[in-house]
Amino acid sequence: MIQITYVEGTNLFLFVGCTSGTVYVFSRDSLKLLFMIPFKGGKVCHIVASLDESDVAVASIRGKVSIYRISPSVHYNLSRDDTHEDQEGNKIGASPRNSSSTGRDAYHHLFDVPHHVQSEITEMQWSPNGKFLFIGDSQGVISEVDVTYHKTNQLIIVPIESLFNNCLLKFVEIGCKF
Repeated sequence: MIQITYVEGTNLFLFVGCTSGTVYVFSRDSLKLLFMIPFKGGKVCHIVASLDESDVAVASIRGKVSIYRISPSVHYNLSRDDTHEDQEGNKIGASPRNSSSTGRDAYHHLFDVPHHVQSEITEMQWSPNGKFLFIGDSQGVISEVDVTYHKTNQLIIVPIESLFNNCLLKFVEIGCKF
């Protein structure tokens, strides 16, 4: 039985992660299934989209993080939707969709982030310019990913044993301002 494990909503999309690793991507307005991302990391525990919604990061409880780029044609087709509602709330004036933005060509895999293997991802945050992704995990590691150049750096490694008499430390929120 497949169960929903994470839901992320943006202006255009609704991302639904499952125990199978699949991420279902819906149009937020119409709730129409646009495409599926077959994430290979296992059970999805976190999904975050960049502010311009061009990139999406998917994470698993096993520490795998994959970054995907959504095809510009998907954005174009959603923005061309010239539907509007009449006085009774019925949608009218729908434009036909270009089927070339569905399926495998609706996204492509950019790369995987290696620093968090075997640690549950507890937080991910994009920088406002969409160039960097910051990732925190259950072992106290934060990494910075430069999406433009596909480079990753470990920023902080917190020795859990030395903090608060062996209390567990998980990053639960990362704020990013430039």
